[in-house]
Formats: sequence, C-alpha cells, structure tokens
Amino acid sequence: MLKLRQQFRYLIIVLFLSVMAYSKPIIYVNQVGFDPKSPKIAIIAYPTNLRENASFDVVDTQTHKIVFTALIGKPQNVDDWKLGEKFYKADFSSFQKPGTYKITFKIADQIYTSQVFLLKKIYWQNELFHP
Repeated sequence: MLKLRQQFRYLIIVLFLSVMAYSKPIIYVNQVGFDPKSPKIAIIAYPTNLRENASFDVVDTQTHKIVFTALIGKPQNVDDWKLGEKFYKADFSSFQKPGTYKITFKIADQIYTSQVFLLKKIYWQNELFHP
C-alpha cells in the first residue's frame, strides 16, 4: 500500500509539472522584423484568459527601457493553430522608432519575453532590382 501511495504522489507531481510547462505563454513576433510605418502586431498564445486590461511593453534591447506600452487585445480562438489555446493581439503599429526591441508582459509577477526583433525599413528584392 505504501508503494502505491508513493507512485500516486509521483504521478501527481508529474501531472502538475506538465500543466506548469504547458501553461507558459508564447509571444510570436515577425522574425524578419517590422517596417516602422507598417502594421506591427505580435501574437500572445496562452491557454487561459489573461486578466482584464492586461498590457504589454515594447522594450529597447540596447537601453533596456520601456519605449511603448499598450493594452493586449481580447482573446480569440484559432482552432487551426492550436485547439483550446487563446490568442491575443499585441498591436504596436503606432510605435515607429527604428531599433532593436522585444515584447514583454507580466502574469502574476512573472515576466514573459518575445524574441528580439528589428524595426527598420525593409527592402524587398523587387524594390532593389529595377532592370
């Protein structure tokens, strides 16, 4: 009986750790970067609802200062992406200063961060080649 209880405890711990690992938010940003004058939207994926009036920050990676703050959009479900996951828009289109940045937001004293991205004029191949 003691061995069964111990196995049950291990199972509970493993399940708890699995849920903790699953519930970590992911912030998706454009890996190529953003043109300063174009729309700029990051997507935050999280399995449950974020608190009302949750906000995000754009942080300059050179100075580590917050340069822009806005509210996170309402949750949306996109079952083709991940069944049951909620997706939130982080729209920072009005921010136009070129540089290197990351998106951050906080859930219960834990700060989550996106990959680093660039805000700069993006030249597409067809703009460079004019025969």
